[in-house]
Amino acid sequence: MSSTQPAAAPKPGDDAHRVALGELRADRRRLAVRLGAAAVLVGIVVAFVVRNSQAVRVDFLVASRHPRLIWVILVCFLVGVAVGLLAGSPGRLRKRREGRRHH
Repeated sequence: MSSTQPAAAPKPGDDAHRVALGELRADRRRLAVRLGAAAVLVGIVVAFVVRNSQAVRVDFLVASRHPRLIWVILVCFLVGVAVGLLAGSPGRLRKRREGRRHH
């Protein structure tokens, strides 16, 4: 029976300890950069919403509505993403079927 012993923790002053501290500091720096980037992105999104919060008139065939501009932008974006995905689907499906035939 062989039992595996956990590796001993590096002692202060050891090279392994210095390496572990360096990795910890690098991880903290990466986390700080990511949090900073996320905070900037949230700030930009909030500013975009505030700047585009006025009501706009949208005419449909038989009626008109007055939604906030940000909702119009969001719905147009989502419709565009959906159309793009649907437009690309036939080609992806055809390639997938052709790939299955050749294997």
